[in-house]
This record gives sequence, C-alpha cells and structure tokens, in this order.
Amino acid sequence: MTLTRFLFVLALSFSCAVSHSVSGQTVSPSTPQTKLAKKVPGATVSGRVTVQGKGKGGVFVGIRSGEFSPQTAPAVKTVTDADGNYHLTDIPPGTYRVLPITPAYVVSDYTSFGGQGKGLILNEGERVDGIDFSIVRGAVVTGKVTQSDGTPVIDEPVYLVAAEQRNPRGPSYTGSSRFQTDDRGVYRMFGIAPGRYKVCIGVPDDAYFQNRNRPTFVRVFYPSVVEFNEAKVVELSEGSEAANIDITVGQSMQNFAASGIIVDSESSQPIQNVRLGLQRVIDPNMGPFLSSSTMSNARGEFRLENITPGKYSVIMMQQPNSDLRVAPIGFEIVDQDVTGLVLKTVKGGVVSGFVVLEGKQDKELYERLAKLRLLAHVRGSSEGTQAGLGSVSAIAADGGFRFGGLPPGAATFNLSSPDPQIRSGFIISRIERDGVVQPRTGAEIKEGEVIAGLRIVVVYGTGTVRGSVKLDNGPPPSGTNLMVRLIRSGDGSFAIRPQNVDARGYFVFDGVPSGTYEVNVIGFIPQLRGRQPTVKQSVTVTDGIATEVQLVINTDPETPPAP
Repeated sequence: MTLTRFLFVLALSFSCAVSHSVSGQTVSPSTPQTKLAKKVPGATVSGRVTVQGKGKGGVFVGIRSGEFSPQTAPAVKTVTDADGNYHLTDIPPGTYRVLPITPAYVVSDYTSFGGQGKGLILNEGERVDGIDFSIVRGAVVTGKVTQSDGTPVIDEPVYLVAAEQRNPRGPSYTGSSRFQTDDRGVYRMFGIAPGRYKVCIGVPDDAYFQNRNRPTFVRVFYPSVVEFNEAKVVELSEGSEAANIDITVGQSMQNFAASGIIVDSESSQPIQNVRLGLQRVIDPNMGPFLSSSTMSNARGEFRLENITPGKYSVIMMQQPNSDLRVAPIGFEIVDQDVTGLVLKTVKGGVVSGFVVLEGKQDKELYERLAKLRLLAHVRGSSEGTQAGLGSVSAIAADGGFRFGGLPPGAATFNLSSPDPQIRSGFIISRIERDGVVQPRTGAEIKEGEVIAGLRIVVVYGTGTVRGSVKLDNGPPPSGTNLMVRLIRSGDGSFAIRPQNVDARGYFVFDGVPSGTYEVNVIGFIPQLRGRQPTVKQSVTVTDGIATEVQLVINTDPETPPAP
C-alpha cells in the first residue's frame, strides 16, 4: 500500500470512529455510559510534532491497531496544541501505528518498517513518551497530459516511480488515483517526500493488473517516452515545485472480449452457473493474477469483457461441493475479440484427512481449531495450471478437512482466520502422507489423484518471546527498517511469522510453542552501507513463560559481533 493510500484509509477510519468519549475513551453514541464494562488500564502515548524544530499546532495525530482483524480496536485521535504536543490516552494493550495526518507535509524522521508512521507495542497501563515526528512540507509535481492531437486526457491517474527502482511494474508505483488529471488534462501531485522520481501515466503492457472498466493508455514517462531508462529524472527537495512536467500519450489501448462455452467432458452438456476467471499469463514460474470473472449462463455460455492485448487463460474458480475443474485454455488477444473457446470439465484432485494437535487432547483447543480455515495452494507442475490459486476448506470438530477439484502440482497448506486472536498459537509442524513426512515444498498431487488420510500436524504454543533491538552506537538513523525472525533450531522451515520492530526497538512473539529457537534480525540500516544485520541469539521457549531477549547490532565492520 502506498503512503498516500495509507493516509487516506487511516484518516477515513478515524473520521468514521465513534463520536464522543468518556474519561478519554472512545465509545459509541448509542452505548449508555452506565453500561460500560470495566476495562484494564489503558496506555498513554505522547510526543511532539515539529517543523524545522518548532512545534506545529493543529496537526491531527492518530493511533490505529496494527492488526488486521474484525475486532480491530477503535481509533484514538487527537490534535497537537500550539507547541506541537499531543497526548493519546486510554489505549488498550496491543500493536499499533502512530501517524500525524498532514496531507501537504511528509514525515522526515521515520525508523519503523515501511515508514508509514511509527509502530508501537503497548502493554497494559504503559506510558510512552517521546514519540516525536519531524515533518517537512512536501514537494509538488504538476503538469498536463494530452493526446498527440492536443486533446486533454481526463480523469486519469498519474504516478511517481522511484528513479532507482529496478523493476518498475505497475503495482509498485508511488501515488494513487487521488492524483488524477482534471477536465483540462492538468494534474497536481502534492505532499511528496523529497527524492528522485520519474513521472508516468498509464500501465505497462505486461502489467499484472490493468483497468478493465474503461480504456487506458500504454505507460508513458515524462518527457513522453515509453522506456523507463529514457525517462527524465525529476528531483524534488523539501517544499519544491516541479512544474510543466507534461506528457503526451498515444491512443488509448483498445479493449476486447473473449467468449465461449463450458461443457461436461463426459456428457458434452453445458454447465450453468459456474464462475470462470481470466488469468493473465506473464511468467509461468509465478502465480496467477486474476483480473476479472464471470458466470456461465443457462446454456453454459460465458463472456469476459474489457480485455487489453496480451496472453490469458480461462480457469474455473473453486466450486462448493465439486471435484471438477477445467483444464485452463490459453489464448492471446492481439487486435480483435476471441470467440469459440470450449472449456471441458475434468476430475480434479481430491485431498482429505485430519488436522491433528500434537501432544494435546484439549477439547477447548479443538473447538478453537474448528473456527479456523485450512488453505491449500497448489504450485502447478506445468505452464497453464492453476499455480498459486487457493482453495479453502473448513475444519470439522474432529479435525477433518477435504479439498476437491485441485490441479496437479505441489500442495502446501496454511491455517487462516480473519481474527488473529483465534489463529494465535497454532502452527503447522509437518504434513504426513501414509506415515511419510512430506517436503516443505508441498505434497505432490497427480492429475485427478485422490489422496485420503493426509495428516496435518499442528502444534500449539503459549510461550512468549519479547525483547529489544538496539544499535551499539546509539538510536537507529532515519530510514532504518528492521524485523525479527524466530526460527526453530534444526528446522529452518519451522518459522514464526516475522515481527516488525517498533519505534522503540521492541518486538514480541506470542503463541510460540515450546522449543529452542534462533532469534535474528533482518532489514536495512543506512550506515551499514549495504551489509545486513548479523546479530542472532538462541532462546529456549516454555509454554506460559515470557522469555526476554536483548539484541545489539554491531555497526563497526572491523569489530566481530559479540558471541
């Protein structure tokens, strides 16, 4: 997600937050104050927002949960006083991000991963001071986009791409549709961080995603060139404005359609109400990128529209209670519609078995496990297969699961839930087929094969690993991005999801199964000049116990790290 889009979503979430407070706590207007449940003491976060060292009043500052969950805690917000000070109070324990919302300014002193605000891990009743932000006025880029005949290009997004970017595909653009051309073809991008950029409009002809709802343009860079290496660099400093960054585009890309019929391979009868997807074929070694879908009608007919030139494949989406799939049919859009495609169903692979809790026969844990979903991802064994498309299965009360209609390839499995609290503590340890442990690359499924009795062995942990990451020569410099990994000793494939280091250098892993692990740091520190952090430490985790870890990164290349 780009910074601009992040700011927009964050601001929207704050504006949608409930409208009044009791003792500093945000509550719903429809919730009687006398019925508020007693809560644990909330944390407090304070700091200062400055511009060139002087406090900036009237700046909106918010804190939002860093966990993506339907139970996300309400946003807490405030405004800086005349000297730039802010105080956020009554914050429940959890992982958060703090960010000043200043559309025309940018934060100049971030140290958290990704640079979108500052991460914080807050404990019950904790007081955190000194979460300061230095902001600078963002730069502006403005210009006009026209077609070759001078006609303005209206309501089209304009993007920035980092000049040093190695692989400038569409999804990695900086910017958003917020910066669009007006009725004159004029655009004005503001609040841009200082740096070196290239400006473009449209999409590359091999982009994973393209705008299917309207005509679009082949990507063109300022000053009206199609090659990234030929684009002129626009250098932006604090508060500067680059004007007359004009671009002339060619004709818009023409859209086409692909149509056909889906039939049963045995009876040759049409199949209705089947959802079919359009998959862009770019790199057979990468997963598919689904761009649009449609339903077959009562005669089995389907039609996919708004397709730009390129190579595609039509596939059948996962059908409930069905073991059928279709062999994807590839086709290429050049300069006209494609018709007469015939999709035939075939028997897909079937995988069933049980999710087993290793070493535990706890009824409550099995009830929690049954609230999760099991995901299967199949990496296709040949080009055109549904590589990377996910299938979903519920987990029964006895741990049973079943997948149908799978393509041939290597299947890997993951546990999933929209609520991280339910998911916490459960980790897939290994996959067994007929008593044989399957490789981490996945259990191999042959065309139409039926695999029964697959055992997905899950371990459950209640241990905690928490600590801090420090640099041996002081606070981390601006631009530092750090994460911490926790990997089981002797089994590099058994790894807990990496955790971001927060603004204070803190991290925490909850729900860790008992065992011995290696804790190490990954990321980027500007002063290391391209060297990766090398600090690591071995820890022993016990259920129900919090293990403390302090990691110090050696910044002197001449001095070996401490053992």
